[in-house]
Order: sequence, then structure tokens, then C-alpha cells
Amino acid sequence: MELPQVEVKEKDQLKNKEKRALEQFNALISALNDRELDQEMIEHIKGNISNVRSEPNYNTIKKEESKILDYVKKKQGYVAKNHYMTLWIALGMSTIGVPIGLAIGLALDQLGFMGIGIGGGLAIGVAIGSKKDKNAKEQGKQLPITK
Repeated sequence: MELPQVEVKEKDQLKNKEKRALEQFNALISALNDRELDQEMIEHIKGNISNVRSEPNYNTIKKEESKILDYVKKKQGYVAKNHYMTLWIALGMSTIGVPIGLAIGLALDQLGFMGIGIGGGLAIGVAIGSKKDKNAKEQGKQLPITK
């Protein structure tokens, strides 16, 4: 059973931002149609699609897109492109970079060196995230969309 695309009757009345969001949402639905999904997942995603159809504004489209991506990640492990990189950039800077930068800043008695640790954490986060994204792509778990 295929997931239906979202078609809006008053497409002329949508703002450009909403049109782009709707195109991206439909790209997600197309990508999921190419995957093996069980009946429970299909029914859940159809509920998200009906929410977008009933209220096709930017916030609703993005909210339902995020819900679908979170759901398919939890159930099947599918992720969007660069999912892990964006996740690990934030984690690298906050959990690795700040403590290292703080330690360097305190050791040198100059907290201005805290930026060195944040930059290092950023680099570590990019490296780890890229590796995890590459692994997801090799396993066929990466969806051809960006969040």
C-alpha cells in the first residue's frame, strides 16, 4: 500500500516558503514509498499526512515532517541526509569542546582560549557524524532528503 502525496487545492494561495516545505514533505513521502514499511507504520504516517492536508501551513508541514522522521527512525532506523552530522556537531561542541576549552583556558589563566576547545569539538563532531552518516547510507537507512 502506497502513501498518498499531499495535494493542496489552493496552491496559488500558499507562500513560497510553504510551497517549498510541501515539496520537501512530498519528497519524504516518495522516499518512504520506495521503502518496505509495515501496515502499522503506513497507518501512522497517513495520520500525519491527513494533518497536513487539513491545515497546510508551514508550521504544520514541518511539525508533521519531523514527527514522521522521528517515527521512522525509531521503528526502522531511517534517517535524513546529514542527520548524524548535525546531531554530532552540537554534541561535539557542547560535551567535548567546552570542557576541553575550559580546561585550556583555566590552565593558561585566560578564558579566551575556550574557543579552541569549541573548534576542536566541532571538528570531532563533524568527523563522528560524517562516519555515522556514511554507515547509514551503506546500510540503506539514509533517506534522500535533508531535514
